[in-house]
Amino acid sequence: MKKLLSLFIALMLLEAALSIMSASSQEQPTIYVDPPSIVNTSMVPDTTFKVNVSLRNVLYEHDLVGVEFKLFWDPAVLEGVRMDFPPGHMFQAAQDDNNLWVIKKTVDKTAGVAWYMVTCSSLQQGYDNGYLPLVGSGVLATITFKVKAFGRTCLELGVHKLSDGQANPIHHNVEHGYFRNTPVVTATIMVEPKSIVDVSMVPNKTFSVNISVVNVVDLRTFEFKLSFNPSILNALSVSLGEMFPATSSTIPPPWINNTEGWIKFGATLPEGEPPKSGNGTLAVVLFNVTGLSATPLMLSEILLIDNYGEAIPYISFDGYFNNVLLAKMYVNPPEIIDPSLVPPKTFMVDINLYNIENMYGYEFNLTFNKNVLICLSIVIHDVLNETNYITDSIISNTQGFVWIKVDYYPPATPITSYKNITLVTITFRVKSMGVSLLDLHDTRLMDPEGRAISHEVGDGLFISLIRDVAVVDVKPEMNYAYQGWIIQINVTVTNKGNLTETFDVKVYYDATIIGTLTVKDLMPNRNFTVTFYWDTKDVPPCRNYTISAEVTTVPYELKTDDNFLKNGWVKVKLMGDIDGNGVVDLFDAVLLSDAAGTYEGHARWNPEADLDRNKYIDIFDAVILSVNSGKFCT
Repeated sequence: MKKLLSLFIALMLLEAALSIMSASSQEQPTIYVDPPSIVNTSMVPDTTFKVNVSLRNVLYEHDLVGVEFKLFWDPAVLEGVRMDFPPGHMFQAAQDDNNLWVIKKTVDKTAGVAWYMVTCSSLQQGYDNGYLPLVGSGVLATITFKVKAFGRTCLELGVHKLSDGQANPIHHNVEHGYFRNTPVVTATIMVEPKSIVDVSMVPNKTFSVNISVVNVVDLRTFEFKLSFNPSILNALSVSLGEMFPATSSTIPPPWINNTEGWIKFGATLPEGEPPKSGNGTLAVVLFNVTGLSATPLMLSEILLIDNYGEAIPYISFDGYFNNVLLAKMYVNPPEIIDPSLVPPKTFMVDINLYNIENMYGYEFNLTFNKNVLICLSIVIHDVLNETNYITDSIISNTQGFVWIKVDYYPPATPITSYKNITLVTITFRVKSMGVSLLDLHDTRLMDPEGRAISHEVGDGLFISLIRDVAVVDVKPEMNYAYQGWIIQINVTVTNKGNLTETFDVKVYYDATIIGTLTVKDLMPNRNFTVTFYWDTKDVPPCRNYTISAEVTTVPYELKTDDNFLKNGWVKVKLMGDIDGNGVVDLFDAVLLSDAAGTYEGHARWNPEADLDRNKYIDIFDAVILSVNSGKFCT
């Protein structure tokens, strides 16, 4: 269903275009889903809602007498409950005249399709009584849905037919619907490492950077442009990272322009490859150093497209390269990740500086999330015990920034230090749980003549969110299996944090992995059960296997001891070894004979004698036992 959605969107646009092109003196009839789009994160599982399939712009000359449609959806996300004829529907007059012929009015919950086929039993009766042909606009049917899971799906009118009184098709337009109850997850795309400051990177040395994504969901296509100063760097190559397979379709070259200083690259997953979620490397760029100086590595023209053909929202972070000695002003500590920092607790950060020569003044602006933090105070330090300076400062908690300017005056000695020095200490109070970038910008370092001193800047980050996922239960459907059986294993996971999470679940027998599945958009304080199917065909028999499950660690997760759980075991037996003694022999035949002809629920039912798992013990089980007779454990 997911693969079709981008096609559906394209078809919708195409149909809209064709409609405009073909419209002449009148607009064509349109069959459509109403409302056309339902995007609501409050529609949690077990919520119900309704959509109408309706007609508009039906004229007398169209001679409409019959309608058929099939509405398709993803049954993993939605369950079709029923289809109703609402009061005043398009065929209401025929129904009142006992002339309604309902050929199809079904909802298939398993397949995810609602089928409607309606006309009149007697067309002549309809014409005579004035309600045929159908004219105008109205509702054909109302379909009730129940939400099964978080996700998204097209409500596609995959079949849509309008018939006139001579059984000829009536040309018409179609408008599909769309449902989504998952929150929009913002991905991060960035250059890694974010900063390379290394004086040993002289000309002709090479280094590489990664273009990486974090917290992406259902990624199918990506593109980006990376710009750099070509007098300092030349790009040698760009290649796919580990997130996309080598069989992915890349954009047409040229990918590198070392005259203008840019790289353009992108790729789309091959058909049949599952979309990518989580964190990973999209591309690897290899550079050759050609000069001495500094250059940003700037990301632009970014495109992240998901498996539905929709653009994925993102934030981006550029990189930085420098191979000369450079001062750095930065927030220290660079990260404060502490869920215990709840309102109204306080914390402090320093604005630090190192590798500075001949400084006679500085200035900076530190912005923060005003909905998360409140700035309480600032302390300007006497750097290297120098006290001959004047200050200006502004704290704005309504706009969320701190501005500070310090100027030294004679007889102050210019500041030189190659070690960390603290310029300012800022105290914040936590206003609400959340995330705040401590964005250090508009920074200036000045020498005694007022000239700018080149430097780089490091931001800070505050997080008080709780990120904690866990495995709470692992339950195989039974504790025995004959070699070759497929065993269902249910794994229940939970989100103990306060942020919606996407993560992988892995299941093992002993140390061997059975499979990996992705849990998407699990809301806080919610459980979710994932079902795995363990094919024991190649599993050595005559052993007990411990079943365990693991959830991958999410970023900034501090408590990981509950990410892994062993719970349950399964004994894999020789096929036909009903009594489990390690040999298929007469005793197994006797047990099968005793249970012959029984079925599940019968007094003599023995589930271990049901070798073919058809819920009935018959000749086929006897044949299986006979084929395996004499086998034994080694």
